[in-house]
Amino acid sequence: MEDRKTIFDYIAQVFCIFGISMIIMMCFSVIVGDAAKGYSVMFATGGAGVPVPIMAQFLLLSAINVALRYVFLTDKLIKHMSAVKRILCTVLSVLLTVIACIILFGWFPVNLWQAWLLFLGSFAVCFSIGTFITTVKNNMENKMLAEGLAKMKEQWGEENGTEE
Repeated sequence: MEDRKTIFDYIAQVFCIFGISMIIMMCFSVIVGDAAKGYSVMFATGGAGVPVPIMAQFLLLSAINVALRYVFLTDKLIKHMSAVKRILCTVLSVLLTVIACIILFGWFPVNLWQAWLLFLGSFAVCFSIGTFITTVKNNMENKMLAEGLAKMKEQWGEENGTEE
């Protein structure tokens, strides 16, 4: 059961996604910034950093992604959809939103297939890392819950004079 969220929880999620995005952008800026300077507005300053307009666009994208997660991954708006469909819809909608931002903000030339290949590769890597982290976190939480349940059952058994 999901805890009741406040606006501050969603703002925290936005800034978490934004922060991770900026760390990734800083790494890309250092690695490919000077080489990509002429091809992409994302690397207009070369290896010197991420331009402020790009940071603002990433903040907007982060807010949109959190809203999409809210739509698809909670029961508030869509009540009868399987978890797998929810996750697929979330990933596809985030991917389409990023593609729309690439085109709308001109992050890189749309006719440059190498840039699209790098984008899809980085999206796949980031998605895989996120999936791995989420899986590990869920497994740890499930283990803690199972241990807590076992302790409760043990306590109930002792209170009733029987042990299982």
